[in-house]
Amino acid sequence: MADWFIHQAGGNHIGPVSSELIVRGVQAGKVPADAYVAAQSGGGWVPLSSVPELAAAIAGPTLPIDPPRTIPPAPAAKPVDPPAPAAKPIPMRRMIPIAIFGVFALLSIIAAAVAATSSPKPATSETHAP
Repeated sequence: MADWFIHQAGGNHIGPVSSELIVRGVQAGKVPADAYVAAQSGGGWVPLSSVPELAAAIAGPTLPIDPPRTIPPAPAAKPVDPPAPAAKPIPMRRMIPIAIFGVFALLSIIAAAVAATSSPKPATSETHAP
């Protein structure tokens, strides 16, 4: 198989490219069927369709086309355990003694703090013996 240059729109040339690669490019839609090619060995630009070994690609696929690459499906999700049942609220009749105890404890702490800061200073005797 010969190597070719492909004329690209805008005047740019690609190549040298093998005949097989050009055929694959045509089949994949990367190389337009109306493109012009020139042999690496010389010669002028000719339509791709006028070169027998390349024209077959325009007529139909002769090379196996790679299958499309797809993303494999995600693995199945693990089953989720049901949420634990909510805790039962404490009945009010059981909370009242706790609240009363808390109030008395707080009051006793406050009373102890007040007593510590306002305790009278011991009296000193200023009597001096002559």
